Amino acid sequence: MREVREVATPVRDAGEGTGDCGRKDPVVLMSTPLKADIMQLPGSGRVHNAWNGVPGSMDTILFANNDLNNSWYLGFRNSITIGGPNTIPVPPSGTVTLTGNRTVYAIAANGTTALVIIPGGGAYFQGLTQGQGSLVLPSIHSPNFVGGVSGWTINKDGSAEFNNLTVRGTFRGPSMIIDATGIYMYNGAPAFGNSPVFAAAVPGTVNDPVGNALSTTSVLTFIQSGVISAPAAVPQIQLDGARNALLNYDAAANLLAAIAGVAGTDFFGHTYPAGLFGQQLTLQNQGSAPPAFTGGSVIYSSTAGRPRYKSSAGADNVIERADVNVSTFTVGNTTTPTNISAPLNYQANEGNQGSEYEIEIDGVLTTTNGVAQTATFGLAVDGTILGGQFTIGAVFLAINLTFSFTLRARLTIVTSGVSGTANTVTDGQIIKQGVNIGSAASGISEPLGAVGTGKTFDSTIAHTIQIMANFGGAAAGQQIQAFRSRITRRF
Repeated sequence: MREVREVATPVRDAGEGTGDCGRKDPVVLMSTPLKADIMQLPGSGRVHNAWNGVPGSMDTILFANNDLNNSWYLGFRNSITIGGPNTIPVPPSGTVTLTGNRTVYAIAANGTTALVIIPGGGAYFQGLTQGQGSLVLPSIHSPNFVGGVSGWTINKDGSAEFNNLTVRGTFRGPSMIIDATGIYMYNGAPAFGNSPVFAAAVPGTVNDPVGNALSTTSVLTFIQSGVISAPAAVPQIQLDGARNALLNYDAAANLLAAIAGVAGTDFFGHTYPAGLFGQQLTLQNQGSAPPAFTGGSVIYSSTAGRPRYKSSAGADNVIERADVNVSTFTVGNTTTPTNISAPLNYQANEGNQGSEYEIEIDGVLTTTNGVAQTATFGLAVDGTILGGQFTIGAVFLAINLTFSFTLRARLTIVTSGVSGTANTVTDGQIIKQGVNIGSAASGISEPLGAVGTGKTFDSTIAHTIQIMANFGGAAAGQQIQAFRSRITRRF
């Protein structure tokens, strides 16, 4: 450094070698170069004497912060604090130059990389990268970067975050490719022979970017017309926007299920109805009744597995379920109660208060020569008559006649549980066959039935419920036959 001063010199007369005539000539004075060594100060959280000022010195002192994350703070007082007033911050990887004529103090957080002090050093800019292009700083980022909120960052560890990203060309990852033809995901690195496990391709795309044929791989393919499907050879599911349908297939392209807004025909020629088409429908039990739906009906399963119907007006009713059995059941010439109906197989815990089970039979009763006998019917549980028992008298059941009858037997659960109770009811009618009812005076038909209340019924275990019948006495050839049994559950 040079210092230029004006100093007084003597004025000299003409011809004199020298003379002091009060004239001022410029004189150049050179400052003495600083001879101090380069120093380093470790960050300790305490104030350090970073430089002892040299009076009159005009040389520069370079303070270089090599820490990548923390700042150093400089000041001219030994009372400075980190980030406090009257300090000059030296940011991470930053530098500050000061003249050497003043004493300088420095402070940084404990563990901060040492501050390098270079006497006579000039300001310099530390580059973003070092040898072979390695990023020196922890990251480069926009001034407004807040993780997950705003701005962008590219980090030294290889991660990055952007608010928006536009890629012109192909985007490749360890197991994915995105290009102008679609999105392709792989199990491992993309390569020929490693077909994508998922592909979303534009119309007309037959190969993925590494040459795998999409038409022969088990992947999902997105087609612009609105279809998501497996390849045509082995489809599993199709979401067809054009057909307004969701279609499910097996490996042989058989239609297994469909949900469609309108009836239609799929790619393979299978027709499907509007609404829901499938192999079965399973309803999950509901803890409470769902709300009514305006303009439609609701079918649901209640807490105990009872299928119920709710109208748009809110009427909520149990759906009756029934089976018809056309097997023939015969009671011969016996006085022992014998099954005359198909069984109703009650499942453990299937019934609750108000559950009703009914067996209805149609049949024929035949009498023969000899002494007329009575006939008794009743509702049995597990082979024992529980209730609803009644007897048709021998006066009505005259010999050598045939009678037709319809009989219903119902069991209604009153209280459930191990000590549950039930009521039983039988009702029906028996009619003499071959008689002109309109011309007969009397004795053509009789009502049937009986009521039993408070019967013991354990609803927690399985039971077999049937109608049983027997004759009051023996008579060769007499019999009762039922050729139709209707089993009904009302929950």
